[in-house]
Amino acid sequence: MRAFGPTLGLLWLAACSGSKQPSGSATTREAPDPVVTLPEVTLELGSRPGLVGRSPSMEADLVPVEVPEVRIDRTLAAGPDGRPLLAKTRDEAAAHCAAQQARLCHEVEWERACAGDAGRMYATGATFSACADGRCASAEGVESLGITYAEWTASDVSVGGGERRTVVRGSAGPDALPHRCAARRLERADAVDPTLAFRCCHGDAPSLTYPMEGERPVFEPVEFDEAAARTALAAVPELAELSTAFRFSRADELRAARERALERTPPINIPESRIVGGALRFTPARGESAIVLSGRSGPHRLVAVLLPSADGGYHHGASLVMRDEPGTVVLFRRDEGSRELGFSTCLGCGGEDGEVRFREDGRFVVVTR
Repeated sequence: MRAFGPTLGLLWLAACSGSKQPSGSATTREAPDPVVTLPEVTLELGSRPGLVGRSPSMEADLVPVEVPEVRIDRTLAAGPDGRPLLAKTRDEAAAHCAAQQARLCHEVEWERACAGDAGRMYATGATFSACADGRCASAEGVESLGITYAEWTASDVSVGGGERRTVVRGSAGPDALPHRCAARRLERADAVDPTLAFRCCHGDAPSLTYPMEGERPVFEPVEFDEAAARTALAAVPELAELSTAFRFSRADELRAARERALERTPPINIPESRIVGGALRFTPARGESAIVLSGRSGPHRLVAVLLPSADGGYHHGASLVMRDEPGTVVLFRRDEGSRELGFSTCLGCGGEDGEVRFREDGRFVVVTR
């Protein structure tokens, strides 16, 4: 058998495989397009109310928004050495993009690229991954979105008094939650922060507004009758078993609870104007509202916190079920102008009441005292 030399052998293998290779050149892989084009989509911006780590005053409640086509740089803006550029101010970042015939991305474009069509929690999927080199790509191929650096955006938010702050997306820290696609924080546009990176978008700037809820009263009456309450409870798995027999406290039960409080020594006098017989909307923090209801379901007392969703439904915020307990449970505001929502079987009586609270971590809780 005739032996082939190394060069002739490679040429023979290439010919047999049908591949064609220019003489004297190596096969090269085509580089990906530096700009990723994402089609128009309806994106639910923000996060689910009650989510751990969510900032209710900063994040929308999964509000559907029509986002036009987005053309965004695949990678962070980088210098000649290939390392990400860290812009000390937003103007510096914007000037770099303008020099490339581009512009800083609107924050909604950034969230669109991070969340993708499926509305991911993180650019890397349902969980956060820092990756070995920090360049993890989303399913659409956009790299490093909020993974290694926080990024400047072109978006501003009014913080009152005529002052505006710019929105920063992503994080450089080790904690996963600030890396969420929905996470936002504010920075002064002229702040000198040498740790912020950025990326550019292309085409005309979109006409987009991030949907944030305005200021609301802490307590509001709400049209929520017993039929609506039963429907809402039935849709919440944690409380569905209590839905069929649920009813609000009756007028005579409210009266009896107040009379018991007045009979104590010293008497506890809670004005009728602060007593809630049905349901109310409780907004302890800007952007975070809940429907709170109390009453009975068969032999059980119930206090429930229902978190509205953008589709008109509800999910579980917090609840307290007092099983096989006589009487009813009544909601009341502790003091005029207070942000505390109390509940009791004897209005204000010690050992028979509690509170609906909103914790610093963004979660509602129902606690007894």
